[in-house]
Amino acid sequence: MMTVCVFSGTGNGNRFVSALLSRAEAGAVRLSLHVFCATEYGAEIARNEIGEGRALMHYGRLDEEGMLEKLREIKPDYVIDCTHPYAEIVTKNIKSACEKASFPFRRLRRSAALHPAEN
Repeated sequence: MMTVCVFSGTGNGNRFVSALLSRAEAGAVRLSLHVFCATEYGAEIARNEIGEGRALMHYGRLDEEGMLEKLREIKPDYVIDCTHPYAEIVTKNIKSACEKASFPFRRLRRSAALHPAEN
């Protein structure tokens, strides 16, 4: 089983998670997916867009230490940052936590100019 943690909270992040789950299901890959959102509302939107029960949802703002604690608990094979392009501190904290715990980190990049009002 592959375990992936996705820090999301945007429509693009939710679409990425849905696509990842669909690819895993089509390829008969067992995937344990953890989606992290800053707010309960963001997690609710993600759950609605992704589909109930397809991923383990976590919500609540985490600092670097909180992220590190969660990642060490979950032990993911990959950590994907799908947060908003302007969430620079969050990205820095995710990357730093991954470096400290030696978890592979990837950033889903998109232009901030494409969706300036999206949170």
